[in-house]
Amino acid sequence: MSLVQIKVRGQLTLPSKIRKALNLEIGDYLEAFVQDDAVILKPQKIIDRERNRLFELIDKGRKYNRGVDPKEIEADIAEAVQAAKQEELKELRAKQQL
Repeated sequence: MSLVQIKVRGQLTLPSKIRKALNLEIGDYLEAFVQDDAVILKPQKIIDRERNRLFELIDKGRKYNRGVDPKEIEADIAEAVQAAKQEELKELRAKQQL
């Protein structure tokens, strides 16, 4: 458990251990609400961040895969998507343990 202090204008700093555990980066959004006598901060996925990362990966893939069989590229993409889903599931499980 970490202790945080409310600063000027209601600002606070989330400890790095929490930010790392939730994969939070500068600019990410958190939903804030009161539940019983606690303040709950819940990370919110914003599609733009995910979409921009996808487009970056697609552009990078195009550079490195010129002349490669499209079916091989599709197989690589399917494998990467499966790996990303597994990573997201792992992150969700880690969040539940906090």
